[in-house]
Formats: sequence, C-alpha cells, structure tokens
Amino acid sequence: IVGGTGAVGRALVAELSKRDPSLDLEIVIPSRSASVSPVFEDSRVRLLQGDIFAPGFLLEHCQGARTLFLCFGLREYKANVWLEKWPAILRLSLDAAIQSGAGFVFADNLYAYGPGKVVADGERTTAFDEKTSKPGIRVALHRTLREEMNKPGAKVAVVGASDFFGPHCGHSSVLGSLVIEKIAMGGLSTPLGDPDVVHDYVYVPDLALVMVEISLRDDAWNQFWIAPTAVKGRTTRMIAQDVARLSGHEKVRMCRIPGTAFFLLRLMGLGMSEMKPWFTQPYQVDDSKTREILGILPTDYEECLKAEIARTLDESESAA
Repeated sequence: IVGGTGAVGRALVAELSKRDPSLDLEIVIPSRSASVSPVFEDSRVRLLQGDIFAPGFLLEHCQGARTLFLCFGLREYKANVWLEKWPAILRLSLDAAIQSGAGFVFADNLYAYGPGKVVADGERTTAFDEKTSKPGIRVALHRTLREEMNKPGAKVAVVGASDFFGPHCGHSSVLGSLVIEKIAMGGLSTPLGDPDVVHDYVYVPDLALVMVEISLRDDAWNQFWIAPTAVKGRTTRMIAQDVARLSGHEKVRMCRIPGTAFFLLRLMGLGMSEMKPWFTQPYQVDDSKTREILGILPTDYEECLKAEIARTLDESESAA
C-alpha cells in the first residue's frame, strides 16, 4: 500500500484485516520513517522503511504481490509540487505492479472531470492547463492510466472519490475538520465555499471497501470507477444541521467564508483558488456504476455522522 500511513491507506488496512484472519496475507506499507508511522494492530502488517521515489525501490518490494494499492497524498497543495511528484510516483507504481505481475488500484480524486456533475469515466475537463493547474495535472494522469489499461494483459483500476471524510482524515477533510468536528463540539463552523449548494462527500471506509473488492474481481480491471458516495444531494448547511441534531445541539453556529478567501489562500501559497468552482457551485457525483455492477452501497449517511461525532468527542476527552 503506497501511502498506507494516510487516511485511505489506514482504511485499506482495516478493510483487509476484516478478511479471513487465517488467510496467508501480508500487507506491506513503505514509509520513510517507521518510527513515526501509526501502529497497526494486525500482525500481518509490515512497515518497510525506504524512499518510494528511489528508482527500483517499489519494483524490488512488489515482487510476489497480488495487488499494489496507490493512495498516496502530498502535503503541499501546490500545482508545481504536483507536477513534479505525481507523474513520477504514478509511473514508479505502475511499473512496479506491471513488471511484478500485480494488479494496480489507484485511489484518485475527481478533479480531472472538472466541477459540476461527475460520472464514472465521463468527459475530462479541458478548462485547466496540464502544466500549471492541479485539475489539469490529473487529466494528464488519467491519460497515462488509460494507455496502460489498453495494453494486453493489463490489470489497472482507478477509484475516484469526491471530497472525503472519516477516520484519520484530520485537516485534509474540509467537511470533517471545518463542519462535523466544530459543530459536534458546539463550536463555530466555517465551511469552505457556499454552504447552501449541494456537495457530495465520500466516507473513507467506503472508498477502501470498493478498492479491495475491485482487486479481488476479474471483471473490474481496466476501468474507471467512482466510490460509493455516502453524502448525496445535501448542502453543507443541511449536513451541519444533521450533525447538530445528532450531537444534541439546538442551533448551528456557522460563519460563511467570503469568496475572496480563495484569493487570499492563493496569496498564502495554499493553492486553493483554482478549486473555487468545486465549492461554490453544485457538485454531484454519480456512483450508479459501482452500485449496480459491483453491488456496493455506501455506509448509511446518519451512521457516518454518528461515527464521526463519537470519534470527535472521544478524541476531545482523551486530549483533556
């Protein structure tokens, strides 16, 4: 699992650990420093210290693997960093999987499809430069992935997910950190963008589930999929109201961040200004292909919220 110490990677470990405990399974997670990596309860998890960008490293350690999962994330949310790092790690991971005979499953965002309504393997956006914008860079990655899918004997799958939330997401989840956690604690929520437009969200354990299921099915390879989406057709304000109700708060305290905030984030070097359309216009995801063909449904909406509220309160008590 390349990126196995992040939120999606840890969800993958949890999902794989649910499988038959007698299964002859080893989960290998590369990490620059094993000493600062999370502790995994499953004894079948092995942390492998090393540099995933080092030539030959992934290929060497992928020998004998059934599947290579790529759920890597970059701390720096800047297009120039993405342009340097993303094509490189995708190429290294693909080559390691292909040359070792492993399947390749990639946890992707949906930026390549542009803002608006997204369907699996739909039209990619042409509105962003492929050298200077994050959505454009993702379009270029999709082109590489499509080329590999079209090769004889390929076993490549891409699972796209809208903005996600769930265990271990921290500040990488705008819904979790800016809405659910704040309101569950009775605080002031400052959602990104317009809180009154519909925005769909994926629960991270659901993303992990579909990635594992795809890796086990012969009919799921060489396709673009969309993760089952737990939060559908709701505005951020509606979600906030449900969090307040479920956590026992009568009122929602919310402060809308003005649109100029995206410009200020760009000045701060946080690379968010180009993502403004995703958070100021309706953003809906069609996951029907995954539901109908793979038969996988998302976790119940309120069950997700209750789990996140409970986690937030538990973490608050532990920190007190």
